[in-house]
Amino acid sequence: MARKQITRDQFLAARSFIFTDISRELQLARASQSADGETTLRDLGVEPGGGNFLAALAALCYTEFAGGIVTRGNGSRVNFDVFLRRMGPGYGALLDSGLNVYKVFRCGMAHEYFAKGSMSVSMFGNPPTGLGQQADGRLYFSLEKYFSDFVVAYDKLGVELGFY
Repeated sequence: MARKQITRDQFLAARSFIFTDISRELQLARASQSADGETTLRDLGVEPGGGNFLAALAALCYTEFAGGIVTRGNGSRVNFDVFLRRMGPGYGALLDSGLNVYKVFRCGMAHEYFAKGSMSVSMFGNPPTGLGQQADGRLYFSLEKYFSDFVVAYDKLGVELGFY
């Protein structure tokens, strides 16, 4: 059964939560890279670093959620794939490559705490897409790049829906 259409308030509330959640993890990771930042975090009782695996999983789940807004609830993998494709041609190419991105990345991280295969997860970096497969078959996930692409696609969806 299809979900009802999301309201503007729901869309903006989700945006605020998602953007705050991932931005916080990136800021914690960035602050942890300097001695002063690490000391400040420890003084506050916060363990330095960002939750790279948990933040990556959250970003993948947010992708599925955003796809559900587009499809109005056509199923988890369909929702994920629909929105991932909206994040840019590199993601579409990955989907078209035959790699089951939903199963390997999203389900692997959700159910096994790792992707299904050899994978590196980083908070920062400048790969062409935020997730992908290297020529040697190893998988990667770069949160900052993935989130940047997600933000653009989510805000474009907001414009399409007339929420901005």
